[in-house]
Amino acid sequence: MAQQKGIKVILDILKVLYSLKRNLAGDINEKVKGHDVGRSEVISIMHMYVQGKKNMGQLCQDVDLKSGSLTSVIDNLVAKGYAKREYDANDRRKIIVGLTGKGQNLGKQVCDYVEAHAYGKIGQLKPKDREEFFHAIGKLQSIVESFEKHELKK
Repeated sequence: MAQQKGIKVILDILKVLYSLKRNLAGDINEKVKGHDVGRSEVISIMHMYVQGKKNMGQLCQDVDLKSGSLTSVIDNLVAKGYAKREYDANDRRKIIVGLTGKGQNLGKQVCDYVEAHAYGKIGQLKPKDREEFFHAIGKLQSIVESFEKHELKK
């Protein structure tokens, strides 16, 4: 019985986080309609747009995909003209991925949309609720960092 309560709490936490993501990000699928890109591709484009070129290992961590899955995503983005691969000048074993002009344009469109949508939602909150929201997000960020530090010690 105690285990059922524990898993319910975890599922409730995940449900709230998913709902928060959905509410803040808006309908990205509608924004990219006609661009022939999937969810993982859009997330990868957004990360590269905001953070610039990345090696595959860094991008794997950022988008939370395994290497093989990200390789497929990047293969698709290269084939569709949104991304390009190049060798790292300092270590030719490393592949750097970045956006083409077409990828930059889509990245800007999607990031601008998500930013406007999120700020619009947050802007609807009462000032006190907005302050509490940002405090709660900061606390969650601190907790996640603590989890990650403990994970690294294992």
